[in-house]
Amino acid sequence: MPNSFYVINEITVTREPEGANGLYLLPVRLILYLEFSKQFNLVIVHTSFGQYYTPGTIKFWTRALNASGHVFRIFDRVNSANVRNIKRIDTEKMYAYFDGGSKKCTLTTNDYEELEKEFPDITTLDYNTF
Repeated sequence: MPNSFYVINEITVTREPEGANGLYLLPVRLILYLEFSKQFNLVIVHTSFGQYYTPGTIKFWTRALNASGHVFRIFDRVNSANVRNIKRIDTEKMYAYFDGGSKKCTLTTNDYEELEKEFPDITTLDYNTF
């Protein structure tokens, strides 16, 4: 890789699926999770203050973000969670919660078990932080 390249900590998104209002840079640290939309054939980028859209696949974005030093994991084939932003995991309903519980994404039992192996502290998240 040439020396002039550097890791970007923002991704380009739009505020609506068609991109009619232009492009915006969104800091990766604000991303709670990514969700693939078959309806729009785009990735929906969820934050605590709204949702945005970007082309590509969950697999592409998860690999690219992880290669840039972030920690995303694919859950339930259509979601990719920013592990650093998970606040709580409901192991009965199989949801990962973010941002005071107002945002959540699904995960499977297998996803949870893999996450628990990789991040043992995930089971000690404070359920009363909401």
